[in-house]
Amino acid sequence: MPRERMLQAREHIKAKRYDEARSILKTIDHPKAKEWLAKVNKISPPAKRKRRIRPVIAIPLAIVVVIIVIVIAITMSRASYSNWFYNSRLPEARAILSGFCDAYLNIAEHRCTQWVNETFEEDIKRTFQVVTCDGLYNWLAEPQRFANCLAVSEVYMP
Repeated sequence: MPRERMLQAREHIKAKRYDEARSILKTIDHPKAKEWLAKVNKISPPAKRKRRIRPVIAIPLAIVVVIIVIVIAITMSRASYSNWFYNSRLPEARAILSGFCDAYLNIAEHRCTQWVNETFEEDIKRTFQVVTCDGLYNWLAEPQRFANCLAVSEVYMP
């Protein structure tokens, strides 16, 4: 039996199919087979196997990377949406607050303007709060509820 395998290995060596010869020679426990294996390895060193990342590690790692990318994308889109909303709704929020102040707060016009300017300089989220309160309680139709909504939203009244 080892003789037949040695002959097979020899045929592979003659045909320069060293990997096949090597795989046969590794299974034979004989000094001659070890000698031939050393010669085959010298003529054609065995190809180094590429190191692969094991699926056990790769799959959870890929999931974590995907989650991180999704979180970053959501955070960035919220920030850009917030800036867009603020910039697009700021004139509307200023008009709402100015109209409310002029109509219902009975204070001087310059004081209303100052209050409106201070309100929006303090914090960007005031724009959201003013527009939201106006959406809930139109300042023309329900001024008291609108004022209460502003107070709850920490938009301070003059």
